[in-house]
Amino acid sequence: MAPIPDTTLRALAHTLLTQGASYGFGFQDWVRFVSVLLDEALEARPLPQASAGSLPLLGEHVQVRTVLPTDRPLLQAWCTDPRGRYFLSSRSTGSAHSVDELLDDPRSVLGVVTLPSGRPIGLVGYLQVDREQGRAELRKLIGEPSLRGRGLGTEAARLWVGHGIHALGLRKIFLYTLATNSENVRLNQRLGFRVEGVLRDEVVIDDVAHDLLRMGLVVEALTAGR
Repeated sequence: MAPIPDTTLRALAHTLLTQGASYGFGFQDWVRFVSVLLDEALEARPLPQASAGSLPLLGEHVQVRTVLPTDRPLLQAWCTDPRGRYFLSSRSTGSAHSVDELLDDPRSVLGVVTLPSGRPIGLVGYLQVDREQGRAELRKLIGEPSLRGRGLGTEAARLWVGHGIHALGLRKIFLYTLATNSENVRLNQRLGFRVEGVLRDEVVIDDVAHDLLRMGLVVEALTAGR
């Protein structure tokens, strides 16, 4: 599809500016509006059509491949990072699994996120995969701290959600996130997840009780645009 002409974009922008002025929009209001608009545009993007075959999944800035035996030391380092340790924690008990337990669990499906150069930078996974019910819990992590906050985790998660739907046949994907992690909540919403409930004081981390949000993506609702 050909890009929209600049003249059309400018005409639309002028119309929005005129309407916004009638509501009393100031500069900061327009900055907030652009942020909301980008979030809505990202949320409306179709999920990537992952191949029904095996990995790797190829994105614009990241790829996802299978986990290799030589990855274990790197995964261990990522998952002992202050932020990465949440990848291993049990949402029901707050205790941590080991990397070996996670890799060896037949109910886990994991993928290593890499740059196009092949450099490993993170980990995505489905835990507690229930193939009979078509449901699983999503986990995601950019393990390299210097590469966080660049949108790479969002792209990897989109690829992985697409893989879960199209390759694994999942009809329901769910996840848990700290209620205070607003950045992660917004990312999940852009992927199509919706808050299903609040688990009050569900886990204790460093002697502090935290609320968890359970968020879910129902494939039938997603494809129906609801």
